[in-house]
Amino acid sequence: MTGASASSFEDLNESEFLLLLRNVRELSQERADKIEEYSEMLTDGITLSAAELIAEDSTQLDEKAGATVWVKSLDKDFEDKINAFLQNEFEIEKKAFALALNIVAFGECYVNTFYSDEDFKQSGKKTGSFFEIESPKYVAHLYQYGDPIGYYVFEENRFSSRRVSEMLLSEKDFIHFIADQGLNREKIEVEVQLKGSNLVEKKKYTIRYGTSFLEAARSLYKTKVLLDNILILSRLSRSQFYRIFGIEVGKADSIETQKIIKEVRNAISSQRSVNLEKGTLDSMSSPISTGGNVYIPMRDGVGSVKVDTTGGDVDVRALLDIDHFDNQYFGALKVPKQFLGQAEDMPGGLGDTTLTRLDIRYARTCKRVQTVVKEGVKDLIDWYCSEKNITPPDYEVHMATISTAEDAEAVESEELRLARLDRILELLERLDPEGENLNRADASKILKFVIEEIYGEPRLYGELFGGEKKSEPGPIFERGESL
Repeated sequence: MTGASASSFEDLNESEFLLLLRNVRELSQERADKIEEYSEMLTDGITLSAAELIAEDSTQLDEKAGATVWVKSLDKDFEDKINAFLQNEFEIEKKAFALALNIVAFGECYVNTFYSDEDFKQSGKKTGSFFEIESPKYVAHLYQYGDPIGYYVFEENRFSSRRVSEMLLSEKDFIHFIADQGLNREKIEVEVQLKGSNLVEKKKYTIRYGTSFLEAARSLYKTKVLLDNILILSRLSRSQFYRIFGIEVGKADSIETQKIIKEVRNAISSQRSVNLEKGTLDSMSSPISTGGNVYIPMRDGVGSVKVDTTGGDVDVRALLDIDHFDNQYFGALKVPKQFLGQAEDMPGGLGDTTLTRLDIRYARTCKRVQTVVKEGVKDLIDWYCSEKNITPPDYEVHMATISTAEDAEAVESEELRLARLDRILELLERLDPEGENLNRADASKILKFVIEEIYGEPRLYGELFGGEKKSEPGPIFERGESL
C-alpha cells in the first residue's frame, strides 16, 4: 500500500483499497508468524479476558478431590506416589492455569525438565525436582518420518548459553502439551553436531505444533484492529472544530486592523502569570482540545466581537457496522460478550447457573482444553516413571467435571425414569402386597413393560441385570415364582 496519510482513507483508489483488504484478510501460515499474532492478540484486553476465562473454567479445583489434577489407579501406592509428585515437585496447582492459558493462546505449551542442562545439575538440583513453562516461541518439537526426534531450541532465545552435547535436545528435555488437529506441520533444517566429533551436518525435520483456540478469531482480530483504528482516526479528524471570531474594527486601515485582531487573539488564546521563583512574567497558550481559532475583521457590524463554531459533526453511535464485526469476533472467541463486559443485557439465569451450562460451545471448548492438559500430564507421568525406573500400572488422569446443559438434561431424564419406576413398583406392591398372587409369566410381562417404559425400547433382561444376554428373565426370578 502506498504511504497514504491517516486522513486519506476515503480518498483511496480502487487498487489501493483492494490491497488494503487483502492485507487485512491474508493470514500467514508460518509458525513464527502465528505465534507473533497470537501474542499480539493477547495484548487486547477483550481477547486476554476470553482466554483467561476459558483457562480458569478448565482448571477449576475439584472440592471432593481437593485438587485440580489428580491420578486414580488400582495400585494405591503408585497413585499416592504420583499424586505427591504432581503436588509437590511439579506443583500442578500453581501451573495448571498457566498450562491451560498457553494451550488456549498458542495451542501448545512446553515444560522444561532441565534434563540436559549442565548448569542446572551443577546447582545441586536433581532432575525432576524443578520444572518451568517455556514459550513456544523459543522451542520446537521435531519429528522425522512420524517419530519424535527431540526438541530444537532456537539460537536467538534466552537459552543460547545452555551447554548441551548437541544442538538438538532429547525427548526428555521438554514435556509437550499440544492441541494437535493434525494440520500444523512445518519443515525445518537443523545443524546437528555429529557424535564424537566437532563436525556439524544439516538435517531436515518436521515441526509438529498445536492449533490455537484463538485461530478462528485471528482474521477477525485484524479486521477489528483496522476498524478500531479507522474509528479513532475518524473521531479525531471529524471532531475538530474552529471558532470564528468576527471583530468589529470600524473604519480602521489594514495596519490598525491587524493590530486590533492581534490584541484580541492574544487576550483569548494566551494567559499571563507571574513566576515568583524566577521573577518573570510568563505567557502560555490557553488549552484548546482540537482545532483552533479564525479571526475575521468586520466593519459596520453590530457588537464588537461575534463568535461562531464550525466542525465537530462526527456521530460515533451511527457506526453500527462496528457492532456487526464485534459480534463475529466474539462468536469466534466462543465467549458471549456479556461475560466480557461488552453488553448491558445479560443472559437469563446468569445468577443461577454457570457459563458452561449456558453456552454449549464454550463448555465443549473447556473440555477440549482439559483433554490436552490430561494428555500432557500423562506424558509427564511417563517421563517421571522412566526417570525413577517405575513400571506404571493402569491409571487415569482426572480433572474437575465440567457441567454442561447436556449433562443436566441427562440427569433430569434419568431422574424422571427412576420416578416412573418407583410409581410402577408402588402399584405392584398395592396389587400384590404379599407377593403371592403374581406368577412367573405375569411377573415377566410386567417387568418387560416396566423396562420398555423406562428405557423407551426393549432390552435384554440379562444385559440389564448383569447376566448373559438372553430373552428369558434373568437370575432375579430364580428365587421363586413371585416378585
